[in-house]
Amino acid sequence: MSVTDAGNHDSATASPAAEPIETPAPGAGAPTPPSGAEDRWTGAIEDGRVRRFAERFESPAELARSAFELRQKLSNAVVLPGPNADAADRRQFQRKLGVPARPEGYDLKLPAEMTQVCEADPAAAARLADFKRAMHAAGATPAAAQAGVDWYAQAVAVAQAEQDRAQADAREEAEATLRRDWGAEYDGNLRLAQRAAATFGDEAFTELLETATAGKTRLGNHPAFLRIFAAIGRRMAEDGDHSAAGDAARNTVQSRIDELTDLMHSDPDRYKTRAVQEELTGLYARLHGTGAISDPEGRSALR
Repeated sequence: MSVTDAGNHDSATASPAAEPIETPAPGAGAPTPPSGAEDRWTGAIEDGRVRRFAERFESPAELARSAFELRQKLSNAVVLPGPNADAADRRQFQRKLGVPARPEGYDLKLPAEMTQVCEADPAAAARLADFKRAMHAAGATPAAAQAGVDWYAQAVAVAQAEQDRAQADAREEAEATLRRDWGAEYDGNLRLAQRAAATFGDEAFTELLETATAGKTRLGNHPAFLRIFAAIGRRMAEDGDHSAAGDAARNTVQSRIDELTDLMHSDPDRYKTRAVQEELTGLYARLHGTGAISDPEGRSALR
């Protein structure tokens, strides 16, 4: 065996060289934590959406505090009843909104005019009670019910102002018509009409003159009405009962009647007093006898 052969033999019988062993990288085989969360407390949260929400907070304590504050807000929140909510749930919801337990619980603020009407007119008071019941049945809050009253009061005020304006225009037009027709006799004819209405009319008739209208003109201011009663008053003056007072006395009585009647324009409040009205009643009785004389005031009609 040669030296060379021996070397070859050693080389042939030697063990093969071992392959190099790779050292695994740190953390190999473990779940990869989210980027930037290695040192955060949220790394153990598996649900990505929950983890992203939690990462808004620096610590569990901060998250707990936020959850507690949210719970406090929700405990005071007003949640709309669902479609299957029962009556008790709906009542509880209304109570949280401030809806009173009964219709009478609405403390509505009415304008002074509406308050006076409701106090004087039982029908108006009943309508107000009906309004409260309707608001309560609808679950309206006190603020909503008050808004309804405010709107209605404003609408009534606007309508009344428009009506007053229309009646004032109609009255002025009627007066202009009579002044044109009567000329210088206008004032005298108007007194004759007032006298006739006061002599033959009663309280119901006076109310009719104030409220009834022909077109937009109140009956007591209508030219046709005034023409008729002026004619009646003129006939009364021509055919008056002279036994009630002599001619001289009649002139004195008529002067006093004219003086008191003028108060309708110069001092309306005084004209409406009981003393003035009683004196006028007595004067008309002296002038025209003891025929029925009632409420010579005429108020807004027969100005």
